[in-house]
Amino acid sequence: QKDKWVPLPEDEEDESQAAADLAAAAATAAARSLGSEGSLGTPTEDFALNIAPGLFQDFDSHRTAARQRGRITLFCPADSFDRKKLDEVLRANFPSSAIKSYPDVFYVEYFAATDEAPGGDLFFFDYGVVACWGLDSAQETTVMRTLARQAANQPVNIGDMEVDQFEFNYSSLEKPHIQNDTVTLHRKAAKDHQVSWEDCQGLGLCAAATIA
Repeated sequence: QKDKWVPLPEDEEDESQAAADLAAAAATAAARSLGSEGSLGTPTEDFALNIAPGLFQDFDSHRTAARQRGRITLFCPADSFDRKKLDEVLRANFPSSAIKSYPDVFYVEYFAATDEAPGGDLFFFDYGVVACWGLDSAQETTVMRTLARQAANQPVNIGDMEVDQFEFNYSSLEKPHIQNDTVTLHRKAAKDHQVSWEDCQGLGLCAAATIA
């Protein structure tokens, strides 16, 4: 259920169960996937993302003064990514220090976190999912048009693309959990991409499953 309070791991022993719980919670959100609201428009030759006006305004309007909240958007633009090509594309657009390659995902620090605000992270999962953590809609559109497109295997038509939206919140008071499509994490995790990676991985697998 959307309002179910699902705890997230605070130590390694909790990770397996939390991942399963997170996937179950994400499945509920995926079942309500954008459908008619989430259509990104009619495919065009230049792969332009025709994002509906106001689609993300609800997230932007809820940002706190301390900017400890942000958006998580997952796109499923392809059946998979060509890792060699993706590596080339990323290194042509970002410094090597901002890119990390893992067995099933490429991570990119889109912009660095500060003491006042969380950073922006990108995760390109081998199974064709792009997770944008902390980016705004314009930045997400740029990523999809200029990066994901170039390395996509069997691209999905824009109108059929799965798009799932969540929100993150950093708190020094609440225990890590997911509820009402909001992932709450401890503030000390704001500069740790491993934490956002773990959350995006569970959400991304559910997003990919809806178009499998």
